[in-house]
This record gives sequence, structure tokens and C-alpha cells, in this order.
Amino acid sequence: MSGLISQRLTLATVLGASALINSLSVSAQNDGETAAENASRFAINFRARTEHVSDEGVSEDAFAPSLRTRLRFDSASWNQLSVAVELDNVTYLGDERFNNTRNGQVQYPVIADPKGSDLNQLYVQYNNNGTTLKAGRQRILHADQRFIGGVGWRQNEQTYDALTWQQQWGDNIQLQYGWIDETQRIFGPDEGSPPASLESDHHVMNLDWKISDSVNVALFSYDLDFSDAAALSSRTVGLDVKGGFADIWGYRLTAAEQSDSAGNPFDYSASYWLASLSAKLDSFTVAVTETSLGADEDANRAFQTPLATLHAFQGWADRFLTTPGFGIRDTQFTISGTLFGANTQLHWHQYRSDTGGMELGSEWNFQIAKQIDRYSLALKFADYQADEFSQDSSKLWVTIATGF
Repeated sequence: MSGLISQRLTLATVLGASALINSLSVSAQNDGETAAENASRFAINFRARTEHVSDEGVSEDAFAPSLRTRLRFDSASWNQLSVAVELDNVTYLGDERFNNTRNGQVQYPVIADPKGSDLNQLYVQYNNNGTTLKAGRQRILHADQRFIGGVGWRQNEQTYDALTWQQQWGDNIQLQYGWIDETQRIFGPDEGSPPASLESDHHVMNLDWKISDSVNVALFSYDLDFSDAAALSSRTVGLDVKGGFADIWGYRLTAAEQSDSAGNPFDYSASYWLASLSAKLDSFTVAVTETSLGADEDANRAFQTPLATLHAFQGWADRFLTTPGFGIRDTQFTISGTLFGANTQLHWHQYRSDTGGMELGSEWNFQIAKQIDRYSLALKFADYQADEFSQDSSKLWVTIATGF
């Protein structure tokens, strides 16, 4: 039923977008000018990347040279209505010496960048006096994407067939709410395993209030119902508090509770918490962060965030995209700042289980990125050293992106 609703939502969006674009054209003609055309925007961008993966659990090293081309059109506004269309294509610049989850090359580690063309976004938007409503396929990003994100790091982005409402009250209070009918995952556009999309009936909400420069409070609620992946269904509620003081110190405290929901066959409850403290030292920031994705030991289930931009959390080697049943404790030290005019990050992680007293390994992450005119360049590296979990793995990326 959800898939049928999604198809109808997409069809309605296409019809609505066509009617709106036609209205914009007629309006411009009636006015005897091309104001609507001039206000409309076309954009194209390219992101070329090489990714090398060495994994002790797989016989061969993987190497994936890929290019993502993205075309985007944003219409002019007419009676506060507008249309956005975004198309992606992923192609390979060499041999497929990697497992893209679709090509059967299981002798190589997974690099989840399947090739093909995809409708990344298509939505109708209403925007007026702090109210933004969107209907159709769209990007949904909540806060730092710990719970709801777009996985923009991969060449094929995660987007959602959804209805969303964003409300801004003044400069300090913002509400984001969405009903998601289908989740378009990074594994598309072709069907396979893992699935390219998941039928959904999600209600996601984030309420953010900037009380002062020293205190920002957010309340969030994520009610996830996956009809064809019931074990991922859950209900999560939480609180996030962050801020800074004396122009030097920064802090963040987050706590959340999660339990099974909808058709989840597992009866469990688990907690999440994060505590972070940072300090600015000249052009660099030093931070220490402790994160816990807790476990329900009786149910052998742990706190999960299936819609997050998971690559950004618990290490870039991606060993913990699914939280193990015994949970994770992650101690992270970070140094970030500007070095020789380039944005630089260095992270060290020490992983432990939430239950059972297991040592899960450690990891180094490093990235250096620089903008030169319209070109973005980045070198990124991850090295995971296993202990009582998984196997050693290292990854290296070189990326160049540009847009017009």
C-alpha cells in the first residue's frame, strides 16, 4: 500500500510541477517579459572520486573510480510556489574491481556506488513568511544527520518521497516535520540486495530553539515504520543541548530513548547519549567526545539509526553502520582547523561494547580539503584496527568536484 501511495505522490508531484511550470511560462508571456525564466536556475555539477579499500576479511582489494553528474532545475516562484528537479547519473571511469552491491563482484570489498541514472529530487514547494511546505521526492536533513540524513558522501544520495513542513519563528526557533512514504536509498537505482528503496510510514520531527549564543536546545521524535524491513521499525525521542562560552569553549549533550515500534518482531529498549567538549586554540579546534549507542542485553538488540548519514559517525571505515547487538561506546579525539590554507581534520576513535566488556578496536581518520576557485579537492583516509570484533580495514579517497 505504501508503494502505491508513493507512486501516486510522485505522479501528483509531476502533474503539479508541470502545471506550475506552465503557469510560470504563461505568466511571463502575459507580462511581456522573461522575468520567470531569468529567475529560474539551471545547474550542473560533477564529482569524480577514486576509492581504495583494503579489508582483511575479503580476498582482494577494491578500487572504484567513479563520476557523479548532477543536473538541477529550480523554477521561479509564482504565488509563493516553485518546483525543483534534480537528476543524478553515476558512471565508472575504469574496471569494476569492487563490489557495488549489484555487480556480483563479491571477491572485493563493498563500495556502495551502483551505476545508473536516478531521479534524486522532484518536489513542489510553497514558501511564505517563514513557512516552507514541500511535496514529492526530496532531501531531508535534521540537525547533524545523526538520525535523519541524506548520506551525501556516497555518489547516489538517500532521498525521501515525503510531505514536509518547516516553520521558522523569528531567528531563533525552527520546527521541521515530515511524513515519509518511501525511503530512496543509496543502493539504487536498480533493485537488488540491499533494497534500492524501503516502503515507509515515518513521522519525523525536530524542534530547535536557540535561547542564546551559549544555549541551543532541540527536541526530536522519530517514529519509523518500515513495512518491508520490520526489524528497523522503532520510536525514538530525545533532547540535544549545545552551545559555547568565552569564545573558546564549546559543548554538546544529547540523550535519547528508543523502543520497538509498528511490526518490529523484537521487544527491546535502548538508550543513546553523547557528551562533547571542545576548545579553540588559534586556528585549530580540539575536541573530545564520548558516544554510547546502548544495548538491551536481554533482547540482544541495540540502538539503531537506519536513516542517518552513518558514514559521519563511529569512524569513516564504516565498520559500525549497523550497531551490533552488544552496542557501542566510542571515545573520540578530534583536531580540526586550517593548515596551509586547507581544511584539515584528524580523528582517533577507541571502540568498546556497551554490554559484555568487549574491545571493538580503534581507528584513525584524516582529511584535508581545499577550495580552488570553483573546484573542491579532498584527500581522505581511514584505518580501522580490529580487536574482538570485525577485521582490519583501510580506505583512501581522492575527490575533485566542480559545478556551473
